[in-house]
Amino acid sequence: MRHPCNNSLLVALLALLSLTEVHGIELIHYEKLIYELSGDRASVVGWADSTYSQLIIPQTIVWDGKPYITTSIADNAFIRCRNLNSVVLPESIRRIGSLAFAFCTDLHEIIIPTIIDTICTDAFYRCDGLPIDGGIRYAGCMLANVSDCDAQHLVIREGCRFIGDNAFSECHKLESVQIPESVRVIGNFAFAGCNSLKQLYIPESVETIGSSAFAMCSVLEIMHLPANVQSYPFDLLIDCNSLRELYIASEYPPTIMDFVGTHNPAIDYFHRFNPERCVLYVPRDSRKLYRDSSVWKSFKKVKILK
Repeated sequence: MRHPCNNSLLVALLALLSLTEVHGIELIHYEKLIYELSGDRASVVGWADSTYSQLIIPQTIVWDGKPYITTSIADNAFIRCRNLNSVVLPESIRRIGSLAFAFCTDLHEIIIPTIIDTICTDAFYRCDGLPIDGGIRYAGCMLANVSDCDAQHLVIREGCRFIGDNAFSECHKLESVQIPESVRVIGNFAFAGCNSLKQLYIPESVETIGSSAFAMCSVLEIMHLPANVQSYPFDLLIDCNSLRELYIASEYPPTIMDFVGTHNPAIDYFHRFNPERCVLYVPRDSRKLYRDSSVWKSFKKVKILK
């Protein structure tokens, strides 16, 4: 009989319940969960009892007479908790860690506050029981992945704020996708390998685009990028060698970041992409800024957005 939760993680957590305080942080067992306390905040780091199928995380807990606000779900907190089928997160949650609910194969429902700031890499990896709407699997306000990889046209529902890592990756038949104005983050490799996608419009609501988000979109010809993204990863357009028109709404030339997230003038700004083949369209008063930019001057044709 398989154990519903990650044994080694649970043992490690229970071993730390001596409440030894290290650098102002302590671990406690409160009701059925294990929390890490720091300052006036609490982070859920795992189960104390993994037999439950429903999880409602409180917004505030009280320990030794002091209230703590629950603000995050730690990395790996509920990984492989296969009994888990329903989760309600409080409005105070701002971060869901990497692999937090990965391999929770019976998870059918999760309520995530729409004001959440960060959902980390593979937070819902292989949560195949999550609800499907129009061929797309959602974890609350996050698009987890595509359930129908043979779909040619997909529409992301309004209210979605995060497009997860690898969400549309390797959807070889996908020709178009409609992204609503509610989306704020596009994850790593989100559209990688969508080699039937010819046009892509990223709405103005988007603020962050992850590494290799459009890598290997080999027939992509036209792309519109929003004004609110201030920096892009150096592998944004890797192997997008059919791209002939790139529209950028930003008045100031965005920076290009290397793989550790720092601006590095020594890197190949557009890795495995030839900008000389592509026309760059920018705001009227920004044309000179782009032409003088160490990053964007590699586009030999810079035209005015209409």
